[in-house]
Amino acid sequence: MKKDIEEIHYRELVYINKNVTSAYLHLDKDGYVQTARGVSACLNYQISDEQMRGLHVKRVLGMLKFVGFPLPSDNELEEVICYAENWQTLRNGILDCVMYRIIERGGNRIGPRRGLLYAKEFRRDIHIPMKYGVDTSDPRLRNFIKEYLESGGSKDLICYKDYFSRTDERPVLATTTISSILDSTKHTEEEKVFHQRLVNALSSGIDPVAFKKEQAKQLRIERKLEKSRRNS
Repeated sequence: MKKDIEEIHYRELVYINKNVTSAYLHLDKDGYVQTARGVSACLNYQISDEQMRGLHVKRVLGMLKFVGFPLPSDNELEEVICYAENWQTLRNGILDCVMYRIIERGGNRIGPRRGLLYAKEFRRDIHIPMKYGVDTSDPRLRNFIKEYLESGGSKDLICYKDYFSRTDERPVLATTTISSILDSTKHTEEEKVFHQRLVNALSSGIDPVAFKKEQAKQLRIERKLEKSRRNS
């Protein structure tokens, strides 16, 4: 499979005109000029063959068109560029199909996580696995979101809630954002801390009513400070 999805390698030797063997480019595998011979004359000597070294073949083609050089319809410049672009489009499509299949076969938790690893390895869109990875019953959802954000994700990403729990009776799924998920799970953690403090207060003989009022006030202040930090 690796051979089937490898990145395109440009042809090494490309002639400006198939009938004129004195003007040609030597390209590296990524399409950049290593050496040029006789191409300067085609550009009316506006740029020397030596100055073309390091330019991409697309830029050379653009220069030739700019000076009005009559390229034949079957010229090798456009031929190698078209082939490379078509192959890259096909390759990207194959890689994306594989990623969707990984997500689907892995299920509600393993699938999106494997999909994210795959997306990072093959430089695919990391937003896709995250869109399908919001399982609200997953106790490690925040860890998954953290990995996604550290990989360059966005808190504004719109995701499907419990995508893998959809049914024929419920084909339309609710959506949410990463930011909303983080806020809701954060509040849950705050409540856990609050309840633990309440238990500790009761065991110490502190008035529970006064304690609840004080802790609620403290939580409001902490949330306002956190919101202020996010907006700054």
